[in-house]
Amino acid sequence: MTIPANLIRPALAGVAPYVPGRPVSEVQRELGTRDVIKLASNESPFPPMPAALDAIRAGAPHLRRYPEADWELRDALGQRLGVTAGQVMVGNGVDSLIRVICHACLDPGDRLVMGWPSFISWRQGALVQGVEPILVPLAADGAYDLDGLLAAIDERTKLVVVVSPN
Repeated sequence: MTIPANLIRPALAGVAPYVPGRPVSEVQRELGTRDVIKLASNESPFPPMPAALDAIRAGAPHLRRYPEADWELRDALGQRLGVTAGQVMVGNGVDSLIRVICHACLDPGDRLVMGWPSFISWRQGALVQGVEPILVPLAADGAYDLDGLLAAIDERTKLVVVVSPN
């Protein structure tokens, strides 16, 4: 089957696919060792905390249901942070939050300004929306060039991203 040329949005042509870190088993075979700690994919070398395992066990019988709305979590975070629950957004990891922000805020013709190199999900989120990411090089010491970021902002800029830690 041939995929029609106009099926996929043209903006996606500039989005490089995610390349995960190499599998631990491959590195173990290559190096002839069992002692491999994978850090390339934001994975922890430590097992889950006992409280996390307890929570997973307690929740397992309810996996057939959609999760409850995040009202209680948003209320608790809002109280802790001194903001309203309506000012708190939760998601399934930072990538899901970046995706929601980009979908909600960015249209073709807009711009996103960010330091570079930095967290690639912001760049990818802009590209998926058909938005030009403006990449401001980091200073020699890896710090943000705040003057450069400011200079890159124009009337088309919708988002300015400062990642911490970068």
